[in-house]
Amino acid sequence: MSLQDENPLDLQSLSDRYELIAELGTSDSAQTWIGKRRDDGSDVLIVVSRTPEGDEKNALTLLAADAHLLATLAHRNLVPIIEGRWIGTDALAVISARIADPTLDELIARGEEFSSPRIAAILQEVYGLIEWARSQKVVHRALGPSNIFLEPETDRVRAFFAIRPITLFGAPDADGDAKTIATLAWMMFAQQRVIPADSPPLTQLCPFLSERVANETDALLRAPAGGTRAVEEYIALVAMGDALKAAKKETVRVRTALLEEQRLAKEQFDLERKQLEQKAANQERRNTEQREEFERLIANER
Repeated sequence: MSLQDENPLDLQSLSDRYELIAELGTSDSAQTWIGKRRDDGSDVLIVVSRTPEGDEKNALTLLAADAHLLATLAHRNLVPIIEGRWIGTDALAVISARIADPTLDELIARGEEFSSPRIAAILQEVYGLIEWARSQKVVHRALGPSNIFLEPETDRVRAFFAIRPITLFGAPDADGDAKTIATLAWMMFAQQRVIPADSPPLTQLCPFLSERVANETDALLRAPAGGTRAVEEYIALVAMGDALKAAKKETVRVRTALLEEQRLAKEQFDLERKQLEQKAANQERRNTEQREEFERLIANER
């Protein structure tokens, strides 16, 4: 049973400004609703969060501070934040504009195919938003496929940040952001909405993928390190993924062709050598026969 089941939320405190229409989904630490603003009728998304499991340093309070800050800021890839409102003392509602574009989660569920250049372009926009948020001292920078929207035709990214537990060591730093990028890349490559704990290497799941890109993705997932530079280099590598795979195929093709040429040349050489050896043997046999014939003639003369 989830925390929401044990302690259902009383959302009446939101009714003065918002009309709740329908619940979109529930997780262990958040409920998501669609609604409308009462003053202008505009569509809104309401994410009601509770303290996530494993939190050790007031994640909700920090989320409230983030919401207050982001409501005063704008970024082309950020879903506009309207406000953050406390619901009692143990829940926080973050209200944002509602985006009609499909989420990355929905596209993956549909079986959408993502080429390496397309994945790199999406990751570049996502990481641009994460870097900006980090520069603004936003603590909660968690992004997953369910809170990333992709504009049809253009793939413009718009996203909102989700709550995550804050440990005694503090909020995740650039390395944690790097793991976010690797996680999203893995999901798009593998066309899976979650990464199973017993998942095989990406090279096995995606044989079509460049081996180098697959290995770098797995490495970044296991032990993200290097911060900004490592992620930027990784995204550039992803962008070249198809070219790297094509180059490897071409290398294999050229190598195979060269080996075949060498095999044919060796066969031709062996054939010519055997022909020469046969010709030399035939000539030696004729010479022997002529010598023996000459010796018989000499013997007869004597």
